Amino acid sequence: MKNFKIKMRLFLIILTIPHFIACMILCNNKKIVRDLNTCIDFINKERKSLLMIDDYYYDILVIAEDHRNPLHYGVDPIAIIRCIYLKLTKKIIQGGSTIEQQLVRTLTGRYERTLRRKIREQVIAILLKNKIKRKNEIGKAYLLCAYFGYNKIGFFNLSEIEKKDAIELIARLKYPTQKNEKPCENEKITRRKRHINGILKNNICQ
Repeated sequence: MKNFKIKMRLFLIILTIPHFIACMILCNNKKIVRDLNTCIDFINKERKSLLMIDDYYYDILVIAEDHRNPLHYGVDPIAIIRCIYLKLTKKIIQGGSTIEQQLVRTLTGRYERTLRRKIREQVIAILLKNKIKRKNEIGKAYLLCAYFGYNKIGFFNLSEIEKKDAIELIARLKYPTQKNEKPCENEKITRRKRHINGILKNNICQ
């Protein structure tokens, strides 16, 4: 398993070379530096709050949203290739964003569906990973500002009951609940929870 992780990390480094080059070119761009600093300042400001979020929530977040997170450098080129393949061959649109990218998108408020925005987001995600060495801080920072549903923005705006089920909480990132809707009434959340539970059971058995 250790050898596999080393080989996978090396493979991801090779695939990420074009992104590293883009970072070298764009790292001094004023708008990119501004957005990067927005993310860094948020993490630094909320460090005490990050310590109050149990690591288990971060672990579930990684399993559900970005399972190669411990190995990549802010972007997941394998996920990007998969998304491009599905879009071109089957007209299926899937998300390939890492946790770093999701944090950047949330804090900068940039959601436009353009290639330019996506490249900027990926560059900032890599630069953020380079600045913030502890990946769990980036993940927990995302939970602090993420949208979980109607009037439910940020981990600490959830009730204790809502935070009790970490798997349901993370499932709501993909399928936020609507006004007056209970998560148990959302079939997509129910399916998402089954999917995450299945991954957890497989990991335990391995």
